[in-house]
Amino acid sequence: MLGRLQWLASLAQSGRTHMQTLWDVFSGRAQVDENRLRRDAAWWRRRLSLSAAGKDTVVPMAQLFTRQALETDAVVVATDAGDLGAGAVYTAPGA
Repeated sequence: MLGRLQWLASLAQSGRTHMQTLWDVFSGRAQVDENRLRRDAAWWRRRLSLSAAGKDTVVPMAQLFTRQALETDAVVVATDAGDLGAGAVYTAPGA
């Protein structure tokens, strides 16, 4: 069951946030917040119920863009940091 939820979590916004406590219980970690476990389980129950009823409002987080869209519409930002500093680079349409 957790494997399927993990797959769904990659598609549902906030899904991964509600997986950690379930994995903690499954792996037998000593300190599990029962209130958080109940909230996470309730979130998944609600999400799965909405999905089963065809009322799921989850929008996938990641979208693939066509080359044309990347060349004409997208602003791309990349960052990196190291021991001596940090930097950022961006590209925008027409730039």
